[in-house]
Amino acid sequence: MFASTVLTENKILIQQLLNSLPPQGRSIIYKLYIEDLTESQVAQQLHISQQAVSKWKKKMLQKLSQTVNF
Repeated sequence: MFASTVLTENKILIQQLLNSLPPQGRSIIYKLYIEDLTESQVAQQLHISQQAVSKWKKKMLQKLSQTVNF
């Protein structure tokens, strides 16, 4: 029971964190870490360069880190 509650709370927290990101950044982070796609695959799907995906990823991870560490 306790593990189930913690898992549910973690899912809610992750969703809230993702929702705090701009749509493009949220999409990139979701595809990289939830769908487990490569930067190249994400770039192809979103019709942007792999370098752009990499830059977005870095910026969004910094934002998430700042949000969690407030």
